[in-house]
Amino acid sequence: TDDFIKRISAELSPEPRDDDITLESDPTSYEEAIRDPRWRAAMLKEVTKLLQFDVFEFLDPSQVPSGILPAKMGWVFKTKRNGTKKARYVFFGNMLDRAACRDASSPVLHNDLTPRLLLTLANGSRRKNPDTVIFGADCTNAYLNATIDDLLVLVEIPIGFDGAGQIARLAKDLYGAYDSGRRWYDIVHGLLLEFKFKQSPYDSCLYSYVDPATQKMIVLCLYVDDLLGFGDSELVERLEAFLTKRAQVEFDSDPTDFL
Repeated sequence: TDDFIKRISAELSPEPRDDDITLESDPTSYEEAIRDPRWRAAMLKEVTKLLQFDVFEFLDPSQVPSGILPAKMGWVFKTKRNGTKKARYVFFGNMLDRAACRDASSPVLHNDLTPRLLLTLANGSRRKNPDTVIFGADCTNAYLNATIDDLLVLVEIPIGFDGAGQIARLAKDLYGAYDSGRRWYDIVHGLLLEFKFKQSPYDSCLYSYVDPATQKMIVLCLYVDDLLGFGDSELVERLEAFLTKRAQVEFDSDPTDFL
C-alpha cells in the first residue's frame, strides 16, 4: 500500500549513483552495502517484505512503555550459491530475556538418512506407479507467518526505513528471535495435520498421508522451511493448492538439491 511504501527510505533506491561501487565480497555493514546497487536492491526487497507482512507495529512516543529497552537488530548479507544477493534484517535473539520465552526447541531431521531413505522409496514407487512424482517445496518468508502475541518485544526501526530509530513493537517473528523456529514449526506441523498427514514416531520431521478412497499416498520430510517428498501426482497437486492458500510456498516439480 502507499502507506508502507512511504516508510521505505529513498536511500535504498537501486538507481545508479555517481559513487556506486561493485563489492567483490559480501558486505559486513549497512554503510558498505548501500554503496552497491545490487545490495541496495536486496535490502529494498527485504524492507518491502517486512512491511507487507506487518512485522512492525509502529508506536507513537506516548505508546512506548517506560523502563523497557528496545531489542537490537541488524543486517546480514549473503550471496547464495546461484549468485542471488540476499539481505536479511535479523533479530539479536541473545538480547532477549529467555526466561520470558517458552520452550524454543523444535524438531529437526535426525540426519541425512531420512531424505536418502525417502528418495529410495520414491524411486521404487516410480517403478510401480508412473504417476509418482518427486517434489520439493520452499516456504518463503517462513518465520514471518508466525504472530507474536504472548510477548511485548520492542525494537528500534532499522536503517533503511523512513523514520529509522523510532520504536516499534515486533508483531511477527524474525530470523534470530529466540523461539522463532518453534513458532514456525508449530504452524507447518498444524497445516500438515490439517491435511491429515500422520507424523512418524521415528522421525518427527517425517510425515505420510494415505488417501482413504484410493489408498494412494504422499511421503515428505521437513527441514525448517524446506520440504522434500514424493507421491501420486494428483495428491501432490492437492497438497500444493492446500499449502499455497495458507502460506507462501513455492513447489518445485524437479528438485536438484535439499539441505
